Amino acid sequence: MRLIWFCLIMLKWPALAEDSLCQSVQLEIIQNLTLERQAFEATLRINNGYDDAVLSNVTINLQFSDANNQPVSSSSDTNDVALFYVKPPVLTDIDAIDNGTIQEAKSAIIKWLIIPVPGAANSNSAGTVYNIGARLAYWANGQEQLVDVQPDSINVRPLPSLQLHYFLPGDVYGDDPFTQDIEPPIAFSLGLRIKNIGYGAANQVRIDSGQPQITANSNGLLVAFAILTGDLHGRSTGKSLLLNYGSLAAQESIMGRWVMTASLCGRFTNFSAAISHDDELGGRLTSLIQATNMYTHLHLHDVLVDLPDRDRVRDFLTSDYVYESDGEDSPVSNLSDSVSFAGTGGQYTLMVSNTPSGFFYIRTQNPLGGQDMVVKQVTRSDGKRMDLANVWLSKTRDGSDPWQHFFQLFDAGLSNRTQTYFVVFENSANANSAPVLHYIGPRTAYAGQNLMFAVSAYDPDGHPLLSTGPLPANASLTNNVNSSAVFSWTPSATQIGQYRIKFMASDGLSGDSEYVTLNVKEGCPARYPEWWDACGAIATNAEPNDYAFVNLGQVHNLAVQAYRLFTNLPGGAGFDIQWSSQNDFSAVNIGQLKQISTGFYDQLYSPYPWLGGFSTNDYAIANIGQVKNLFSFNPLQDSDFDGMPDWWEMNFCGSATELDPDADPNTNEVSNLREYLRNTNPL
Repeated sequence: MRLIWFCLIMLKWPALAEDSLCQSVQLEIIQNLTLERQAFEATLRINNGYDDAVLSNVTINLQFSDANNQPVSSSSDTNDVALFYVKPPVLTDIDAIDNGTIQEAKSAIIKWLIIPVPGAANSNSAGTVYNIGARLAYWANGQEQLVDVQPDSINVRPLPSLQLHYFLPGDVYGDDPFTQDIEPPIAFSLGLRIKNIGYGAANQVRIDSGQPQITANSNGLLVAFAILTGDLHGRSTGKSLLLNYGSLAAQESIMGRWVMTASLCGRFTNFSAAISHDDELGGRLTSLIQATNMYTHLHLHDVLVDLPDRDRVRDFLTSDYVYESDGEDSPVSNLSDSVSFAGTGGQYTLMVSNTPSGFFYIRTQNPLGGQDMVVKQVTRSDGKRMDLANVWLSKTRDGSDPWQHFFQLFDAGLSNRTQTYFVVFENSANANSAPVLHYIGPRTAYAGQNLMFAVSAYDPDGHPLLSTGPLPANASLTNNVNSSAVFSWTPSATQIGQYRIKFMASDGLSGDSEYVTLNVKEGCPARYPEWWDACGAIATNAEPNDYAFVNLGQVHNLAVQAYRLFTNLPGGAGFDIQWSSQNDFSAVNIGQLKQISTGFYDQLYSPYPWLGGFSTNDYAIANIGQVKNLFSFNPLQDSDFDGMPDWWEMNFCGSATELDPDADPNTNEVSNLREYLRNTNPL
């Protein structure tokens, strides 16, 4: 499907030295969204057993019914209303399925692709059963024949439904046309939160963005816009405009941002989005994004809801709501009229009266005006140091009027209270850059098995110290010298449960942190990598099953999960797997298993876990234990614990340990570690 959104920007531009003119331009950004769809292939073979007669007037009508044998609707019209979309069939040795012809002694094959529409499935995780049969009519030797094809059943699993919230700031900053100097542009973001409000998982969700295009500029305003980089749930995607949202479980949300610049100062005044659908797979009929589930917002700032159990991914604040990365939409109150702000020098006291029990924000005059000062720290009267993401300075103006400068703050209030904040400003030349802790996310461990992962942070001023809050018994965090550390823990059988651990990065003046949830589960007899946990294709906790034959569907499921893991890694773009399955219940032989797993070992620069090339044993049927062995690779393996996985380092320098995460061999002012996180070439 294709997303098209556009916005209107109003700019003041000096037409004459003594005058100014309000001018506007209209932009359009075209984005393509793709995702994996649930579909079924139906095949009908018709054998003409006559050596001397043609089957003529062949007509085939598919018939759909529910589990109670009640008819349900289907259609090949993308503008129709039905429960199933039927793509026009692929025909072999028959010219049509409406008055078609099958020649003497020929076997015709008709294949339909059937796609359920959102109304075909319910919230039942077991799925909804439907029957698909057919009525076949034809003429042979002057007689009409009617055949009812025995129906087969399909199981429609719960479907996802995507809700899209786009965010764009009001004021953007570039060159000021009312000054002689040329001011550099200040980056801003076009944000997109995707939330799966359906009952089934949305898989392989990707959005590829085009660059902004000016579609209306009647006065020929000399202004340019550009998208520079991307950001997905707190991690940079580098210069690629493709955001790979990956898999979203039911009710899960993921934040994405495209970092943009404008060459001139201006203000976005209108912002809307529209959607069109590719008709090839059902268009609007099968769409998992309804027009009523698309929203656009002019937002105030990227903030961080830092209440307990929240993540460290920035949230979007608008004048009415704060839209959180975990999918929560909470109302906010504007308390700008309930503020007093006084002080001298660089120290001020802010008092906000009648705070609500929920979120609020304030905007008040910056007492330092346009001086070259920044906020150093803000401390609430209860001792809490405010995250500087929730405190910011802004400016705006109308036309050629002077800039108005503001101090703004976002926080959670206590009902009917006056909250006091102590604000310290400092000269921007002396400002310290706070470290940024790279997103870790939830982890799963197993009793008796070691859990190990890298923790890293970025600080342009140096190497921050990484630390944690209280750790479970026998867990440790070991600091390296390169802004990274290694967390290691082998939980015991008595430590099964859930743990919430705070990871921190600090430079002594400021810091960043993330609460990470660790789930410890009962250990498995057969060792397997952590990414298997979400797969469910193979009974990893049932060792006797290791000798059972494996079928194509089980291997398919596991291979797809491995593929998704690779493509969701920062350096995994471009990895691909081709799969064609006619019968998921067919047995798999050892040769096929080798062929399927070869691509993964090649991507990891790892030797194949078998000896020699072709073997007569390749024709033997594979069992589940052999699948476990071949798919036990770990794409996250990091031998030197530098935050860059072995396979990525091997790809560029032929060694898993030689790349220094802080080095910059191509002198582009981006360290090797950041090149990995951005999915760019470090050399």
